[in-house]
Amino acid sequence: MLGTEEVNGVATTVVGFFGGDARTPVWFPLSIDGTGLVRHARMQAPGHFMKQIFDDFNAPLTISAPPGT
Repeated sequence: MLGTEEVNGVATTVVGFFGGDARTPVWFPLSIDGTGLVRHARMQAPGHFMKQIFDDFNAPLTISAPPGT
């Protein structure tokens, strides 16, 4: 457990785990809400990082085709 943070108005607990090896260490902090849903996921490695925010769970979904050329 690394701490707490608010993600889009939702209180979360930040937990982390490690992957990779000694040459390429990779850290994964996850912000998890009180129901167990991941709200914010990160991946941090030397020279590389990713960030994802998850929200609007169970909201209606609309998928549209891209405009033609």
